[in-house]
Amino acid sequence: MPGQKSGKPLWAQELWAEHQGSRLMYGYSSSPIAFRDTVILPVGGRGKALMAFQQADGKVAWARNDFGSVYSSPILINVGGLEQLAVVLDGAVMAVNPHNGDPQWQVPFKADYSIAIATPIWGPDNLLFVSSEYNAGTKVIELQRNGQQTAATELWSSNRLRLHHGNAMRIGDAVYFSSGGKGSQAILSCVDARTGKIYWQERSIEKATFVWADEKLITLDQDGNLMIAYPSREGFKIAAKAPLLTNLSWTPPTLVGTRLYIRDRRSMMAVDLG
Repeated sequence: MPGQKSGKPLWAQELWAEHQGSRLMYGYSSSPIAFRDTVILPVGGRGKALMAFQQADGKVAWARNDFGSVYSSPILINVGGLEQLAVVLDGAVMAVNPHNGDPQWQVPFKADYSIAIATPIWGPDNLLFVSSEYNAGTKVIELQRNGQQTAATELWSSNRLRLHHGNAMRIGDAVYFSSGGKGSQAILSCVDARTGKIYWQERSIEKATFVWADEKLITLDQDGNLMIAYPSREGFKIAAKAPLLTNLSWTPPTLVGTRLYIRDRRSMMAVDLG
């Protein structure tokens, strides 16, 4: 492909100017997602809530649905063999057929000011976890395939549990995430995925992000403390802890092999965990 080794742009699409996408206060933060020979992302607006572009030349493959955008990124899920793209939009969490954008199901979900940030979490038991601050709260939706259709059932919801930003982590039957943080202290929380029961909340660890590897939860809190932990329904057992960053640290860590990349608002660091 021309330009693949030079950094030369191959194509571009103007989401606001050309496609009249949602002009949010903080711009676009949704990550595009590659599917087959297309790249799909939320754009927002009538007929263009989601758009797919051909990876080769940028031409529009499809554009569907009418919701405005938020800041959350879509994920690919598989419901009993049905490929779906699940996404939080302005007013609903929904899924579409990634081949053509056809709606599969939707459940109401609305954050004030369109500020829903966190990416949904998909579990092997067909449970989808979605959460946001700004009065949206948390919902868990159970998906069931019936032929070529998908039934979406809201198992539980809670306005007490609110993931501001960062990421949640599903481990076994529990979900770990920082609840709160907009006008209140963020609290590391452990919640049963199917019932919403709160097993524990740890106030000493505020906003935190995670990566799960080698049966350990690698955790970075907003103060720059890196922790290696063994989480369970009984508590958050910290095996090792080191203060590494000195500024606000909100970016989830990235693990490549045994090398962990972390950053705060001023610097980036690589740490060997081998």
